[in-house]
Parts: sequence; structure tokens; C-alpha cells
Amino acid sequence: MNNSTHFNVEFSTNSPPLTRVSKDLAIFVIAFLGINTLVTTLGNARMLFVFRIRRDLRKVPHYFLANLALTGFLSALVTMPNLILMTTVNYFGLGANPPAAIEVFCKLGFSLTFAFNVLHALTFSLMALDRQDRVLSPFSPRITQTKVRKIIPSTWVLSLLTAVVIAILIRNEEQSACVKYYPYHDTISFSNAGYAVAFAARQVDIITILIITTTYIRIRKKLRSFAISSSSSANRRQEKQLTKLTFNICALFLLFRLLVILCRSMTKFGEFRGTTTNSVTLVTVTLAASLNVAIPFFHHKMLQVTPPNQQHTDQPRVTAWRAAAARTETNGEELTRFARTNPQ
Repeated sequence: MNNSTHFNVEFSTNSPPLTRVSKDLAIFVIAFLGINTLVTTLGNARMLFVFRIRRDLRKVPHYFLANLALTGFLSALVTMPNLILMTTVNYFGLGANPPAAIEVFCKLGFSLTFAFNVLHALTFSLMALDRQDRVLSPFSPRITQTKVRKIIPSTWVLSLLTAVVIAILIRNEEQSACVKYYPYHDTISFSNAGYAVAFAARQVDIITILIITTTYIRIRKKLRSFAISSSSSANRRQEKQLTKLTFNICALFLLFRLLVILCRSMTKFGEFRGTTTNSVTLVTVTLAASLNVAIPFFHHKMLQVTPPNQQHTDQPRVTAWRAAAARTETNGEELTRFARTNPQ
């Protein structure tokens, strides 16, 4: 008697038999994404609330982090539940005839996953370029506060257009989208137009990897060319701290994206196809959701980087406030003595 947890399931009459995801792997994906959904929703919602109420958080890096927070918040509401739903459908073998609502949600989630991936890549590219300008040419940055308010909506338009095109191209698929586009399977295929859109979206990742790597190397060389020690270099110290935080989160993005690209590439070769490769791909895609959890933590650290002008202006304000309080206390004591010595 075969007790293997893997067995073939015929999901539709027009598709080849597909291997059902194992019980342990399904539990891991659902539990991990469930926790991530809760943490990501709360963390990024708080981050957006702080950005909304604090008028001092209107610098270019804060705008980009707020954009990442909004992307992570929406991902927690759509793409993570979509992967949980796909895992449930594939584990219980419901892909042959899923309910219409589930099928629509799978197609919507898959399309928006492309959009959020493009949005992440564009945002991280812009963050890296902004850091490069702030370090290499601090007096003439290309991305200003005025421009960033126009750039961010443009990235959303481009990303959502990608999702719309993908949704149109997969709307009439015969095979269930919950099965065909599940990361555990290597059956993702498009028409010529769909393949062109998906290929272009994937190239955005490659371009982002090159931009982040190139800007990091250039910034690293520049920072080594001068020492940061005197009090007059407060701006440089602040930019160095912001640059470090920016490229830390960019490195996390690169790590997950490179792993996903590697796993996707391996499934294209016959000698690497199989249950093990499919499982590694699904685990990698699941772990990549941790990027949205990490964004609020990096934002919290960035808030602790005090601008130099605030460091110099805070102390006079405190001193003035203390002097005013002392005068008020002195005047109150004089009025009390006068009232006691001159009773009516």
C-alpha cells in the first residue's frame, strides 16, 4: 500500500495530470501567509497613518516608503489570500470545477500579483537612484518632492495597466486559473500577446537588479572617498544612515526576487522538473511575502534618523520654552507676595 502524500489528480479534462501539493507544505503555506497577512496589514496600515498625520514626513524617501507600505497593504488584502486560496483549491483537488467566485478571485489575484511586482521593482529602482543622487550630487537631485508626487502615480498607472492586460488575456482560459497559475505547478503559459506582456514585466525585475547593484557600487566608492567625522558633516552622516537603510531593504528585495527567478528558471528545464523543484518554488514565493512585513520595520528605523537642521533647532526651542516657563513662575510668585502684603 502506497502511503505517499503526493499523488496525481486530474483537474480538468483538457489538462495533464498534476501533482497535488503535500499536506505539510499546504499547512506551512497557509499558516505562514495567514500570519504574514495579519502582520503586514497592521504594520503597513500604521505606517500609512503615521505618514498621513506627520507633516514632517514629506521627504522623497518617505514618499517611496509610503508607496511600498500601500503596496504591501493591498498585497495583504489580495495576493496573500489569493495564494492561500490557490493552495486550498490544489490540496483538496477542487480545480476541476471551482465556484465562479473563487475562479474570479484567482484570476484577479494573479493579475494584481504582476502589478504589485512591477510596482515594487519600479519603487526600489527609484529609491536606489534617489540615494545615488543625494550622495553623488546632493545639490542637484533629479527626484524632488514636487516630482515624486507625479512619479508615484505614474508607477501605479503603469503597474495597473499591466494587471488589466493580463486579466484580459486570461479571462477565457479553459483550465482553472487557481490551478494553472499556482506557483507549485510549472504549467503557466500565455498566448503570444500574453507572453510578451509577462516577459516585459519580468524584464523590469532584471533592470531593477542592475540599477540597485550599479548604484550601490557607485555610492560605496563615493562614501569611501571622504571621512565623516566633524560636526559640519552632519548632513553626510544622515545621508549615509538613510543610504544604509535604503540598500538594506533593497538587498532583501533582491534576495527574494533572485530566488524566485532562479526557481522559475529551473522549472523550465526537464531535468529539474519534479516535486522537489515545485515545492522549493512554492516555498520561495511564500517566503517572498516577508518583504511586505519588513517594510514597516525599516520605516521605524528611518524615523529615528533625525535631520541635522532639526538637531540644531530643537535645542534653542527647548531653551526658550524653559526660559518662558521660568518667567511665568517668577511672575506668579511676585503676584502672590503682593497679594499677601496688600490685602484689601
